[in-house]
Amino acid sequence: MGTYKKIPAKYKKNTKGIRLHQSGSDEKLRKYGSDNFWIRDRKRTYLYWYKFLQICLQKKLPIERNKYRGWDLDTILDTKFDVWWISHWEKLFGVPNRTGIPKFSTSSTRIKIDSVRFSYLVCCMNENLSFWKHGKLKQYKGKSKYIRIAYEIMKYDLNNRYPNDSNMFYPLDNDSKPIHPNDLDKALLKKKYVVGDRNPRDTITERITKHRDRYEKIIKNVQKGIFP
Repeated sequence: MGTYKKIPAKYKKNTKGIRLHQSGSDEKLRKYGSDNFWIRDRKRTYLYWYKFLQICLQKKLPIERNKYRGWDLDTILDTKFDVWWISHWEKLFGVPNRTGIPKFSTSSTRIKIDSVRFSYLVCCMNENLSFWKHGKLKQYKGKSKYIRIAYEIMKYDLNNRYPNDSNMFYPLDNDSKPIHPNDLDKALLKKKYVVGDRNPRDTITERITKHRDRYEKIIKNVQKGIFP
């Protein structure tokens, strides 16, 4: 049984020499502010809550506004998260001790934020939203659409993040770059990539479909003031 190629250590930095994201210690990420306030979840968790809320606002979906008192919903669509965070984190999410309960809590303390992040990227590409860093992308249709989405996300991730199990499911070439969808069938046949007896195209499509279903659920939750 074949397996996908592992990413070499050189990808800890991108082409500009910037060190890619890796998880830090829990205390370093959750102890926050000059008064040593705590946030129950890592800042990245609130970032994606904010990003999905922006999607709801951009798509003009109905939101239970009473569940977002203090968030200043009318400013969120046009405000970058880091700017908004400075003036809102303490009153919305800050607690004086590690076990405190903030005014706004996530639905779980065991959120797989890398999976949430990937669902967000799938959402941006699948629905052609402008939050994707490269701007709006061409809509791919037909059975190759999800292959294209996976390919574009892999290209982005390999230049911006240290690869891990959550984003490494797409075949790579000899230079550890994702194989272009137009060349995928030929490459798979030549390299004999298999997962059991299945074509990896099926595995890729299933993974993207799973994240599509998840982002649809997250959006419905965010409309109700719940995350994720």
